[in-house]
Amino acid sequence: MRTVAIKYYSNSVIRTRCTIPVCSGSIVHREIMGEHFVSIKFTSATPIYFEIGDYCVLDDFGRFEVVDLVAPTYNATSGGYDYTLRLDAQYMKFKNKMFKYRPELSASELSFSLTASISVHANVVKRNIDALCSSDASFKFNRTTAYQVSIDSTIDQTKSKLVTYQSASIIDAITQIAETFECEWWFEDNVLYFGKCEQTGDNIVPVDLTLNDNVITMTRSDAQQTYCNRLYAFGSDRNLPHNYRNVSDPDVTQDGVVQRRLMLP
Repeated sequence: MRTVAIKYYSNSVIRTRCTIPVCSGSIVHREIMGEHFVSIKFTSATPIYFEIGDYCVLDDFGRFEVVDLVAPTYNATSGGYDYTLRLDAQYMKFKNKMFKYRPELSASELSFSLTASISVHANVVKRNIDALCSSDASFKFNRTTAYQVSIDSTIDQTKSKLVTYQSASIIDAITQIAETFECEWWFEDNVLYFGKCEQTGDNIVPVDLTLNDNVITMTRSDAQQTYCNRLYAFGSDRNLPHNYRNVSDPDVTQDGVVQRRLMLP
């Protein structure tokens, strides 16, 4: 049976918390613009206290970390503890961090509107990630490498579009940007890509999807009604004086315009 070592850092030294067997039902799950995690099912005779930041490295899949705390289920039959341990891809830690307009400052805005090109929006994302990495090395890729952003050449980088961020996480903000500019996002190692995640050329290998082979379940839906997939809500600014937050304010930049609204202390 295959085993996986769960490790952690203690005083900057890597230690092994436990080595667990990989039982039936364990999976690696990845989807474009969505979740990327490994779920490991196992049973332990005694409780294991995993902590956020514990990680494992899987051959061919990379490093996964505990992002959310997990609790076992007591098995009255065996007297042991059943676990479904979830470890996320490293960048999924950003789902627990708020997206800020000026992340370098302690009094950063969490709700704002920005009309700009995708490169400007993406730069705000990078600044948020850089600010996290500068304050805590555990947010870096493999704790050593800074993150970069790459925008596909098929995306028109001269077109400005409005995105309204309302107390969004960094991951949610990345998704908003991709949806607004009608593209996809994904991470490969330490690079965040905006574009179309697809293979081209003569080396494409087709994959047959077969139920009970490489497909666990397969369902169909007959729903054909239209639905809303994006909704913007705007507040009023009619009572603000004309000189409120003048053009010297860093919220109004040469690259994009942040909507003026009442600022509370």
